[in-house]
Amino acid sequence: MGVYKRGRYYWVSFTYQNQQVRESAKTTHKRTAEILLAKRQLEIFENRYFPEKKKKSLTIEQLRDLWLTTKAGKKSISDDEQRFRRIVGFFGPARRISQITPENVEALLSHLQETPNRNKQPMKPATVNRYLVLLRAALNLASKRDHRHQDPFKTVELLREDNERDRICSPAEYATLFKHASPELRLAVVLGYWTGMRLGEIANLRWEQIDFHRATITLLAKDTKTSSRRLVPLMPEASEALKGAPRNMDGRVLRLQSSSLSQAFNKLCKRLKIKGLRFHDLRHTAATNLRRAGVDIYTIQAITGHKSLETLKRYNTVTLGDSQAAFAKIAKRE
Repeated sequence: MGVYKRGRYYWVSFTYQNQQVRESAKTTHKRTAEILLAKRQLEIFENRYFPEKKKKSLTIEQLRDLWLTTKAGKKSISDDEQRFRRIVGFFGPARRISQITPENVEALLSHLQETPNRNKQPMKPATVNRYLVLLRAALNLASKRDHRHQDPFKTVELLREDNERDRICSPAEYATLFKHASPELRLAVVLGYWTGMRLGEIANLRWEQIDFHRATITLLAKDTKTSSRRLVPLMPEASEALKGAPRNMDGRVLRLQSSSLSQAFNKLCKRLKIKGLRFHDLRHTAATNLRRAGVDIYTIQAITGHKSLETLKRYNTVTLGDSQAAFAKIAKRE
């Protein structure tokens, strides 16, 4: 184990998977060889080391492991893990990345388009694209780690996305949801409707983040999708709902995870025959209600935490009633 000299050059020796590996450092300087040894040991520790002979035969399953290990600190790593489950299932765990062609990626695209989502509906283009973007990023990572392969995305185009939604939750629908939801889901609905927070931000909310005296919720950078700290105003309706909620021993406001809350919300909407409403539309509704109340768009952006005004515009519905109200204001001035 360590650094030793053989002929003119230094070599390094270390253990990998219970076997001794010897590698030429291709240098006459001992310090350079020591740096190489430290690098190899770090690669093994972080599950990033693959012997040169294996680099040509990296499988799709190993690609998944390489990505999940390297990106372990990513906030959406659980989403990546779920998407890789389908990708590996399609290609087969033993398929080498060097064998993946543009035709294979096109086949994956078609397969995903035909795969029903949890609502038994075909995947939307934006959802399909998330799988392709993940696979492309993972292959790029493999290239940077010297796992050689051709670029199967060279001739593949992502699907055209239509992310704009004009669905908002009406006051009547909100009242119905509030009445029939379980206590846990009801609190989540109230927070979504009156604060515009994302589902993940609501699910991970802790009591220490809530300041009833200042009527604010503090979201740190680690709590938000955009990794930006922000203060969310606490409306009286949300404050009242929080004050009436039981305190969990672990400090979390809600016990359910975001996926469970989303599923419960969808089931409730189905039972109440409320069509086309997702939990995320409550955030959309909050932004629209703020705009209708006369709040300027920059303040709305600061409250909701949208990264750009262009993104915010997609969640700011202008209805016929809004247009009629605008003309009514003009008429009053004349």
